[in-house]
Amino acid sequence: MSPIVSQDDALLWRQLMEGDATAFEVLYRKYIGALLQYGERMGLQEEVLKDQVQDLFVEIWKSRTRVTPTDNVKFYLFKALRYKMIRYHQRSNQAIPLDEEWPQTEESVESRLLVAEQEGLMANHLLKAMEKLPKRQQEIIHLRFFQGFSNQEIADLLNMQYQSATNLIHRSLQSMRQYLQSPMVSM
Repeated sequence: MSPIVSQDDALLWRQLMEGDATAFEVLYRKYIGALLQYGERMGLQEEVLKDQVQDLFVEIWKSRTRVTPTDNVKFYLFKALRYKMIRYHQRSNQAIPLDEEWPQTEESVESRLLVAEQEGLMANHLLKAMEKLPKRQQEIIHLRFFQGFSNQEIADLLNMQYQSATNLIHRSLQSMRQYLQSPMVSM
C-alpha cells in the first residue's frame, strides 16, 4: 500500500521553488509535527531536534531555486531530515543508536491515535509490543504504519535494499505478534 501522493503538495512544492512564501508556510505547518515526531523517535534531544528541523526548512527556502522537484514532499522531507540527523551525529561524534530501544515518551501521538482507534487497551498492548523491538525495527514500523511510507520508500529512506526492508518489516511484525501471543501478556 503506497501512501497517497497529494497533488496539492506537488503544486505547493512547485510554488515554493518559484519563491511563494505562502506555499512554503503551508508545507511547513503541514509537516512540522510529523518531522518532529520522527526526529524524536530517532533519539535527538528536543532542542537539537527543533534546531535541525528549523535548519532543514531554512535550507530549503534558501536553496528553493535549486531543490529537487518532487511529487512526494513528505518523503523528501523525511529523507532530508534523516540525512541532517546523521550528519549532526557524525559532527558531534555521536553514534545513532539504531539497535537500542527508542526513547520513551509519556504519551506519543501514535499512542493517542491508537487508543482512540483501538479502544485503548489494544493500543497499549501494541505499543508495549513495539517497545520490545530493537530501535531499527521500531523505526521501520513507525515509517510503515504511522507515516504510511511504502516498502520501497522505506528502503530508499534507510539506504537498504527493497527485500531487506520488506524482511525487516516482516520480522518486526512477527516479533510483535509473538509478544502479543505470549501467556504473560493478558488483554
